[in-house]
Amino acid sequence: MKSKKKDTIKKRVTSRLKGLGAIMLALFMILTGMSLMPPVEAEEATGDQYWIIGYNYFRDPLFCTGQESIDESGNVYEVLSSGNVYNNGYVKEYSGSIIVPDGSSLTSLGTLTDSGYKITISPKEATYVNAGCVHRNAESGMLFQMKVDGSVKEETTGLGEEGKAKFLLDAGTYAVTYSYEKLEGNGIGYKFIVDFESVIDSLTVTPADATLTFGDDPQTLTVSPASAADKVEWSSEDMKIATVDSDGTVTPVSAGTVTIKATYTPEEGDPIVGTCTVTVNKAESTVTKEPTANDLTYNGQAQELVTAGTATGGTMQYALGTDEKTEPTTGWSDKVPSNTEAGTYYVWYKVFGDENHIDSKPDCVKATIEEEKKQDEPVKPEEPAKTVDMYRLYNPNSGEHFYTASAGEKDTLVKVGWTYEGVGWNAPEKSNTPVYRIYNPNAGDHHYTTNKAERDNLISLGWKDEGIGWYSDDAQSLPIYRQYNPNAVSGAHNFTSSKGENDWLVNVGWKNEGIGWYGVK
Repeated sequence: MKSKKKDTIKKRVTSRLKGLGAIMLALFMILTGMSLMPPVEAEEATGDQYWIIGYNYFRDPLFCTGQESIDESGNVYEVLSSGNVYNNGYVKEYSGSIIVPDGSSLTSLGTLTDSGYKITISPKEATYVNAGCVHRNAESGMLFQMKVDGSVKEETTGLGEEGKAKFLLDAGTYAVTYSYEKLEGNGIGYKFIVDFESVIDSLTVTPADATLTFGDDPQTLTVSPASAADKVEWSSEDMKIATVDSDGTVTPVSAGTVTIKATYTPEEGDPIVGTCTVTVNKAESTVTKEPTANDLTYNGQAQELVTAGTATGGTMQYALGTDEKTEPTTGWSDKVPSNTEAGTYYVWYKVFGDENHIDSKPDCVKATIEEEKKQDEPVKPEEPAKTVDMYRLYNPNSGEHFYTASAGEKDTLVKVGWTYEGVGWNAPEKSNTPVYRIYNPNAGDHHYTTNKAERDNLISLGWKDEGIGWYSDDAQSLPIYRQYNPNAVSGAHNFTSSKGENDWLVNVGWKNEGIGWYGVK
């Protein structure tokens, strides 16, 4: 009876030992120094794990190229021996012998030697590598050490599930090499070293095309496979257009198109290159101060029609047009236009962008040269300019100063807790220079400016346009000073006709922003 059972088990074992002869042959060839077979090219992993299985301290480990399900119950490995049972969860074991199941992709690591024989794996995505020992003798006599490109990732000397080592291998192609060395202080123990060496045969840079704008923040490029990230050298074909740092960070320098390269240089063979085409677009130019019409009367000589404006990102240019709606197509010059004859003139202006900026949108200012007053006509005395009181109020809760020409608005604010601080200055009832009023609904703050560009920029950021608050005196008789508090959230700006108040605020930390507009003396 025992003989029959033994024969049955023997048949089952024999049917599953198709790969064992190759394993033993490989071990024999290692020990005798015989030449081994050429490199083995393994199939790409279809699962999400690799297995390295150590049976005993004097036997070469096995390597599985992909996660497997060996039996119908879904177990990766099982134990057959009833007299020598180790529920290790890795391999089949019978009477001290390891059994490789039929159809398994397990291969002996003995075929992977320091003579240059390797097996190549190509996980398509990040893949777990597991390692562990299955025989009780291996617990003290066998050490697994797993490396990636020479850097140790995991070690294990344990047995079964608790002693299993595990690490995540990035997607890519790897040549798996195997070596071993005797453990110090252990007469029978060995360290088995499995090294996953990156094989980089192509590079892809992401994105393949990148678009930046002059003045933008840098953008970082990446390479795949991920294992190449710290092995490539980045370069720019034209550093006058864009530079690139050692980590792939691209900084725009000027408008144009440039190729950024990631180069991997293997120990043997030609360099491998991945590229990204970077286009740096021009930024917008800006009118920082708009031209203003001059107050002119005919005197028989040519007179400049406007006071010049200022710009960034290019050169302010001017041209005379036929009206306020039709942009001139010719006659643009950086010189302020002049004329002699009395009449109305339409002075168009815009910023002609430099090599890194586009042109600004054109705009128009109307200028007039008045008729000469006849000597024989009595000169009528000029009527005093009509003015309005500009009320100044203070919010003790938010720290904001508020300015208004409306007595009704002033009285309403006083009723709800604002402090009335009197008349700040007198503004002309009308002039050529409006003062715009804008409101920030998030901070509850108001701002005032004669600069349309500043107003438009704040509106684009979410401020509300509240129209024209009042006018600035074109005669510029009384400067209204502007200060900025960099520490305030609300009430960040203050406006005053008092030079003493201006100087005191600047002395305690406010920023002097010059003259905001003018009142009437």
